[in-house]
Amino acid sequence: MASIFLLFSGAFAQDAPPGPSDSPAAASIEALDAENGSQGAAFSTALSAFEGMSLVEGSPEGWAKYARSGDTLSFGAARLSSNSYSFYADQLGRVALEAGGVDCERLLSELQSRYGAGVRQNEALEETWWVGQKVDLQFSNADQRCVAVFESKDVLELSTAGHS
Repeated sequence: MASIFLLFSGAFAQDAPPGPSDSPAAASIEALDAENGSQGAAFSTALSAFEGMSLVEGSPEGWAKYARSGDTLSFGAARLSSNSYSFYADQLGRVALEAGGVDCERLLSELQSRYGAGVRQNEALEETWWVGQKVDLQFSNADQRCVAVFESKDVLELSTAGHS
């Protein structure tokens, strides 16, 4: 799990996601922005506002990853292996949902039903992006393990400004 966090902790800062889509799925992207978070956790909320958070790991860049006790490990029909919540400067900025096996297909299907088809830059990679005005979402699937990472653009901007 630590390797997934490290893999994605800088992914949005280093890789440029595809631009906003003019496709029919754009209305679904509005739902992603309206939620402005995931799993009942709103982005930019202070850590102290959450109950049951336990530190999983920190990073030299200032991000801290937490798990929340009592979480329901599901997203639609997908059973999740874990949820994690990452904070920067005491603000929730990232939520990661992890699954395996057939639940990867279920997770992707649920994401697509809520937010539209998404964009695949490279058909060889099992990676799909949804790019909103406030929130970016990346789904990656490799070796029957997958992760969906929701990230606040405001908190990401704050974190990159802190390291420039």
